[in-house]
Amino acid sequence: MNTEPLPLSAQLIRMGYGFMYTKLVYMAASLNLGERFTNGPRSSDAVAKELELHPPFLYRFMRALAGEGILTEVEEGVFGLTTLGECLKPDHPDAAYASILASVSPAVIAAWEKFPEVLQTGKTGFNLAFGQGWFEWLSERPGLSTQFNQSMAGVFGKEPLHVAAAYDFSVFDSIADVGGGNGNGLSLILSQHQGPRGLVFDQPHVVAEAPALLSERGMSARIATQGGNFFASVPAGFAAYILSHIIHDWDDNRVVEILENCRRAIKPDGKLLILEWVLPEGDTPHVAKVVDINMMMLMGGEERTAKQYGRLLAQAGFRMIRVIPTRCECSIVEAVPV
Repeated sequence: MNTEPLPLSAQLIRMGYGFMYTKLVYMAASLNLGERFTNGPRSSDAVAKELELHPPFLYRFMRALAGEGILTEVEEGVFGLTTLGECLKPDHPDAAYASILASVSPAVIAAWEKFPEVLQTGKTGFNLAFGQGWFEWLSERPGLSTQFNQSMAGVFGKEPLHVAAAYDFSVFDSIADVGGGNGNGLSLILSQHQGPRGLVFDQPHVVAEAPALLSERGMSARIATQGGNFFASVPAGFAAYILSHIIHDWDDNRVVEILENCRRAIKPDGKLLILEWVLPEGDTPHVAKVVDINMMMLMGGEERTAKQYGRLLAQAGFRMIRVIPTRCECSIVEAVPV
């Protein structure tokens, strides 16, 4: 096997081919291939018949997936799932299936197709493509909204457990997770810290999905839920407020609105904890530098450096204390009211 690095031009060309791999994985999720092999290997012809697809083309598609380690061709024309392919199953705990369907859906691709106009106008690709904002569009499509919430568990995985290991949440008697979605993050954090009680606060149609998950995890007695709009207000009187992957969804002006509402609600000796992928300065590579472009396309939000977070916090009446790294990409930006 040739282990020589690719020439620089070939590396750049391979980056350009990235959309092909995106489409391969998205189609595998769309066809629910993970479930097609639940009972073991099957022939591509049998799967083609089941899905009413063209057998020769489906074979070539599955061969390509095998080349990428998602399937394995156990004998000619017969395929099974690899360990990687198992992650495509809808019920897999890491939620890759939902993440793929949400992250590279036709709507997302349509937004990215507006890239030239985004750079020209400063508007989001999604607004240019659909005439409305991402979250407004999602709120009108409950099924896709649920899929998006599930996808966050896939994107961020067990991140809350790494956050819980990096910070002592047990010093708080109460924690509000503002924009806490279905309760995944706060329930995982409190599973590692037995003292605090919690509240998941989000839009009513979003937080409605939380009680079932909290019950499943045995957290119903410790974590309550409340619907609302964090641009209007947030529940008052908690010792700590978590904003987990919320700030990056919005432009600076909207971020300051959220932070000011947290400032009005927080106890005088409370802590604000922003959980985000904090951009490194300079040319240091980081996944969030590419994710930042997706925020530009979809929501008008932004991934930010520590300096940028410090400035926004100061505008809203907070002082940034420190940025705490974790064992994953996420960092904890700790701030106090001033």
